[in-house]
Amino acid sequence: MAKIFNKTKKEFTQINNHLLTNSNLTFGARGLIGLMLSRPEEWEFNMDEIASNTKESYYAVQKLIKELETNKYLFRIKRGVPGKKSTFEWLYFLNEVPFSDLDIKEIEEE
Repeated sequence: MAKIFNKTKKEFTQINNHLLTNSNLTFGARGLIGLMLSRPEEWEFNMDEIASNTKESYYAVQKLIKELETNKYLFRIKRGVPGKKSTFEWLYFLNEVPFSDLDIKEIEEE
């Protein structure tokens, strides 16, 4: 299980031009983060679901996630699920501009 945290309003997504014009990102990565930002905050991220609802394979989605992570538009935290031994979840944090190292550190410390 994974959770997405973003501040997107329902039925409307406004995206910073930095994300759309950054030449360090492939068009696929721009599209994926746009799709992810368009989902409500309670949406549970699942790479299989994204792959089945697009023309991308699971591995292509995985590669795009890594690209967004490398460029600091996305970072993940793996944490244990309280009360469930040996079970963990990923928390995905998205931003329309790259996270700074300080941003990441502050979120990890929360």
